[in-house]
Amino acid sequence: MPVFNVGTDSQFEQLLGAHPDQPILVDFYASWCQPCLRVAPTVMALSDRLINLKFVKVDVDHCKESAKKFGITAMPTFKVLLNGSVVDSLQGANPAALEALAEKWNGKVETPISLVEGQIELSRYYAINGVECLNQEDDCDLLGFLEGKSQLVSDCDEQLIINVPFNIPVKIHSLYFRASGPHAPKSIKVFINNPHTMDFDRAMLSDGVQSFELDAEKLDEGEIVTLRFVKFQNVQNIQFFIQDNQGGKDTTIIDELKIFGMPFSGVNMNDFKRVSVMNVDRLMIDLDVSQLEAIQKDLTHETEVKKEELRQMVGRRYRDVLDASNTLIILGEISNNFSNKLSETQSIIKRTSKKNIQVVEPKNGSDSKFLAINGLMSSINSKNGLTSVYMMLLLERMVADLAQNQVKNEDLLQLLRNFKQTLLNKRKTMDSGLLSDLGAMEGVKECSDQLLAIGVLKTMSTEDFVKCFFDSKREFILDFIKNDGTLEEVIIKVRDTLKMFEEIFGNDGMLYSVFSNLNDSSWKPKGLEFIMNDQLFATNQLIEKEISSINKNSGNQNLPELSKETQKAYCINFIDTLSTDVKPALGLMCDDFKDCSEIVEFLCMLSDTFKSSVFKGPGAKYCFNALFGNTLVEKFKALTVNQLGVASSIFSKKGKIINLKPQNLFAKWMAKFDESITAGVSHELRQVVEEFFIEVSAIHSLVIKFCNYRLDDTNEDLMETFADSIVEMIKNLIDEERNSNSKIEEYEIIPIYSTKFDLESWLGKFRILLGLIQHEPPTLSECMNDNFAKIGDLNTVLTKAAENTLCIFLDHLIALNLSSSDMQRMIVNCSEPLKWLDILQEFESVVVDETVTVKVPTKLNLYIFMFLYEITNSLNVKGIGHLMTRQSTRHLNNKLGCILSKYLKETAEQCSPFSEIVLQLLLDAKILFSMFLNEKFLEVIKILEDKMNGIDVELITPFLNSNSTLFIQKTYMLFGLLQTEQINTKGVGNKLASSSGITELYPRILNAPKLPMLPRLSSVNKDSNAARHREFQYDDQGAGSKSAANVVDSINSMVSKFSNNWFKS
Repeated sequence: MPVFNVGTDSQFEQLLGAHPDQPILVDFYASWCQPCLRVAPTVMALSDRLINLKFVKVDVDHCKESAKKFGITAMPTFKVLLNGSVVDSLQGANPAALEALAEKWNGKVETPISLVEGQIELSRYYAINGVECLNQEDDCDLLGFLEGKSQLVSDCDEQLIINVPFNIPVKIHSLYFRASGPHAPKSIKVFINNPHTMDFDRAMLSDGVQSFELDAEKLDEGEIVTLRFVKFQNVQNIQFFIQDNQGGKDTTIIDELKIFGMPFSGVNMNDFKRVSVMNVDRLMIDLDVSQLEAIQKDLTHETEVKKEELRQMVGRRYRDVLDASNTLIILGEISNNFSNKLSETQSIIKRTSKKNIQVVEPKNGSDSKFLAINGLMSSINSKNGLTSVYMMLLLERMVADLAQNQVKNEDLLQLLRNFKQTLLNKRKTMDSGLLSDLGAMEGVKECSDQLLAIGVLKTMSTEDFVKCFFDSKREFILDFIKNDGTLEEVIIKVRDTLKMFEEIFGNDGMLYSVFSNLNDSSWKPKGLEFIMNDQLFATNQLIEKEISSINKNSGNQNLPELSKETQKAYCINFIDTLSTDVKPALGLMCDDFKDCSEIVEFLCMLSDTFKSSVFKGPGAKYCFNALFGNTLVEKFKALTVNQLGVASSIFSKKGKIINLKPQNLFAKWMAKFDESITAGVSHELRQVVEEFFIEVSAIHSLVIKFCNYRLDDTNEDLMETFADSIVEMIKNLIDEERNSNSKIEEYEIIPIYSTKFDLESWLGKFRILLGLIQHEPPTLSECMNDNFAKIGDLNTVLTKAAENTLCIFLDHLIALNLSSSDMQRMIVNCSEPLKWLDILQEFESVVVDETVTVKVPTKLNLYIFMFLYEITNSLNVKGIGHLMTRQSTRHLNNKLGCILSKYLKETAEQCSPFSEIVLQLLLDAKILFSMFLNEKFLEVIKILEDKMNGIDVELITPFLNSNSTLFIQKTYMLFGLLQTEQINTKGVGNKLASSSGITELYPRILNAPKLPMLPRLSSVNKDSNAARHREFQYDDQGAGSKSAANVVDSINSMVSKFSNNWFKS
C-alpha cells in the first residue's frame, strides 16, 4: 500500500476521519532530519509488504498543530492511531523496532477474504485518472464497474478495450470475470505496459501477453483465470481486448472484473513523469510495415497533441505572470504608504515627552469590568483545564467586585446575575470535569498542570492529590475496559499510571515544580497569555491584578514530598483497589485467548512492560497476581489440554488415511534406510508420529516459557498438571484407537462375526500404538518433567494397550480363519469312516516283535493342520510374527488351545470306533496338548482311549507319544509362533536307532509348502529304502484302493522317509 504524504493539518484530520476503524502508522518527520531520511526506505518497504496497515508521513514543519496535538518532541516519531487515538508509539530511527511495530498491528487486522488464496484485489492501486474504455455505452460508469457497482456494456459492436493503469508497479496473478447469457465475453487478449490505450486494429493484429477463452458455464458464478505469473511481474498498466462474446451478439455485457496480485514496490508512479525509451532497431526487426506505420501515426498524433498542450500551458503561464506582476505593483504601493505612515508616527512619538504619558483610570470602572467580563466569558470553556480554572477565578473576582460597587442600572444588574449563575454552574461541573480529563491524560506535564488546576480551585494536601490522581485513572481504566479495550492496552495503561505517579509525586516530582510557579505573582498559564493577547490594554491590566491575588492565595499550600515507602504503599493500594473492580472483566477478556502462544506473548509483554518502567514499586509479579489471580493460569492449563486434544485428534485422523503397512524390508524404496520399518512402523506412520510429537514438544516449550517468566508461584504445579495432561492425552488416544468398549475376550470366546475390515482395523490400531512406543521416548519424558513414576506408568499403559490391541487382532484373526476352515466338517466326517477317507493319511507299520505289527499315525489330521497353517501364514503375511510378545503369544496359545480342545472333544464324542479314526484323533490330542498345554485335551485323550482296547492302548501309547513329540519338534519353525515354549525333545533320539522311520510330520497336501527335514532326522539307509521301495510297490499293486487318496504325496517321497527300524528299542 502506498505511503500517503500529508501536507496540511486539515488534510491529516480528513484522512483520520476517513479511516476510523483501520490502524494508521504515522511517521512524524522533518525534511532536514538525517535519521528520518535513513529510515524512509524502511517505511516504503513496509508499506509495500503490509497491506492491512495504512502508512502516513506527516512533515512537522508543515503540520505544526498535529505535531503539537500528539506531543511530538523528537524526529522521527512513529505513532499507531486507531479511531484518532494513540494506541502504540516508537521514537527513533530503529528499522528493526519499526518493522516489529508495523507487523504487530498489521497482524491485528483481519485480512479480507480473497477469491484467490494468498493474493489481494488490486483495485486500491488503480490510477483512477488514467482508467479508460473504448466502445463503451455513453451511460456506462466505468469507475462504478471497476468497483463492482455497475455493468460494462459495449456500444457499436461486441468488442471492448479496457485500459487499467496502476499507481505503483504490481505483480498480477489472476483475473476474475463474471457475466451471464449470450452477451458474456468469450475471447480475450491481455496486454501490459503499453504507453497508450491501443486501438482496435492494433489489438486485432497483435498477440497479447496471454490470450484465453472464458467458459460460459463458469461465468455465471464467476470464473477465475490464472495468468502466467512470470510474465506479469512489474506491471504498470494492463489492457484487455474483448474480441467477441459467447452468443455472437452485437453487444457484450460484463457484470464484474477483478484483478488479483500483489504490489511490486511502494513507488507511486504518479509522482514521476514517464520517459519512454524506444528501441528503434528492435522495432524494425520485430514489427512489420503496417505495425510500424501505426506506431508512427500514433507518435505523430501524440506529438501534435503535446504541442497544443504546451502552447496552451505557455499562454496560461504568461497570463499568470502578468497578473502576478500587477499584484506586486499594487503591494509595493501599499507597502510604501504603510512605511510612510509608520515613519510619521515614529517622528510624532519622538517629539512627545515621556513625562506627559500617564495611565488614566477609566472614569467608569464598572463599565470597563463589565466589558472585560463579557469579553472573557466565552473563554471560560477552554480545553486546557488550568486555563479554564484561572479564567473562572478571574471572572468570579471581577463579578464579586462589581457586586460590591452596588450597581444601580437594572440591565447591568440582570447581566451581573446571569454572570453569577453561569460561573456557579461552571464551578459545579468543573471539579468532576477536571478529574475526568485527568484520567484520560497521558503526559506527565499535562497531568501535573491538571492537578495544579485542581489545587488552585481548592486547597488540597499531597494525599488529596494522590487520591484524585489514582481515582481518576481507575475510573478511566474501567471505562476503557467497558469500551472494548484490549488486555494489552489495559496493562500498558496500568504501567503508565504507575510510571506517571512516580514522575509526578516522586522525589523532585513534576507536581512540586508546577506549584513552585505560584510563588511568582505574575505567573500565568500559557493559554491565558494567548487570551490576553487578544484583549484590550485595560482588560489586561485588570487580569494582571487579579492573577497576582490568585497566585498569592494558592501558593500558600504546603505539599511535602512523599517517601519511597509511602509511594510504594499508594501504588499497591491502587493495584489492589483496581483489581477488585476489573478482575471479573479481565477474566472474561482472558477467554479471548485462543491458544497458549497468545498467553505466552501476553506474559512476555507484561514482563517487558513493567521491566521498562523506572518505578521500583509493585512489579510484574505483584500486578499479575493482583489483577489475574489464578484466572490466566487456569486458562493456560485449559488451552494446553485443548491443544493436546487437537494434536491427538489430528494424529488419529491422519492415522486412518495413511498407509500403515510397513514397506518391504529388502526393497530399496528410498535413499536412506528407515530403521522404523524393522519395528513394524511404516514410513508414513513414522512421519505422522514425528509431526504429532513435534506439536507436543511445541506445546511443552510454551509451558516452559510460561514458567520461566515466574510471575506466580505455580510453576511446579503447572508442570505437574501438564504431565498429567500428557498421560490423559495418551490414555484418550489409546481409548479412541481401541474404541474403549473393546476388551480381550475370555480364552474360550472369540468374536462371533469377524471380517477382513475388522482384522485390518485392529492391525492398524496396533501399528499406531507401536509407532507411539517406538518414537523417541525422551520427548514424553521431557514433557512429564522427568517424573520417573509417571514416565513408568505411561510406558506401562502404552505397552499394555499395544499388547491388548494385538490380542484383539489375534481374536479376529482366529475367528476369520475358523469361519473359513473345515473344523466343523471334521466333526461330521469322523462319525462316518467313508467320509474320513478323504483325509486319511498313511500310517506307519511298526513291528513290535516277530509276531506283532501295529500301524501308528505320524502327523496331524488335515483339518487341524490347515487351520493352524492358515493362522501362522496370516501372521507372517501381516508381518506380525516378529512383533509377538510373551503376553500376546500366551493369549494366542490359550485361545487356540480352548478352541481346538472344544472341537476335538466334540469330534471324539461323535467319532466312529474305527481304529484308524480313533488313533488319528488320539495323536491329534497328544500333539495339541503338547503344543497348547490345555488340560481339556487330557479329557479328549481319556474319551478316545475308552473307545479302544486297553491292551492296544498300552501297546501303542509309547509310539504315539514319541511321534507327537517329534512332530512338534520338526514343525516348530512352522508352528512356533503359536507356542509359548519349545518342546524339549532331548533324549528322544538316544532311544531310537534311527530317525528315518517316520514320514514328514505334516500332512500330504497337494501344492502345500513344506519345511525341510531337520538334519538329524534326514539320514536314510539307502539299501533299506530300496528294499522298502520294492516291497511297497508290490503291496500297492495288491491293494489298488490306496492310489485313490489324492492328498498323499508320491510313493517315492514317502518311501524315502520311511524306515522299519524307527520304533526299535
